[in-house]
Amino acid sequence: MATFAERLKSLRDQRGLTQDGLASALGVSRSTIAGYEAPSKEREPDFALVRRLADFFGVSSDYLLAIRVSRDMSQRNLADRLGITVPQLARYESAIEPLPDELVDKLADVFKVDRR
Repeated sequence: MATFAERLKSLRDQRGLTQDGLASALGVSRSTIAGYEAPSKEREPDFALVRRLADFFGVSSDYLLAIRVSRDMSQRNLADRLGITVPQLARYESAIEPLPDELVDKLADVFKVDRR
């Protein structure tokens, strides 16, 4: 399974962006992007930046982080925990629809991560 670092680098490469170019587009430093792409550092951005990255690349936050998959959680299980349908979750994961803020809070609780 691809890591956050691998997915971020792959998406950046697919767009033909340098680390500087992506950093400039997001308003962060190149070293920040380099840190996220370095697999040895295992550094991940806060949830707000993950959402900005997901919006920028047109993917879901879950795709970038692969949290649901890495925790061996089915779409059915996560949808039930969020109080939504599986098709609705699939639309969010595919970035067909934006993830509402109230679900961001629920996701942070489900996965025990800091929303920041």
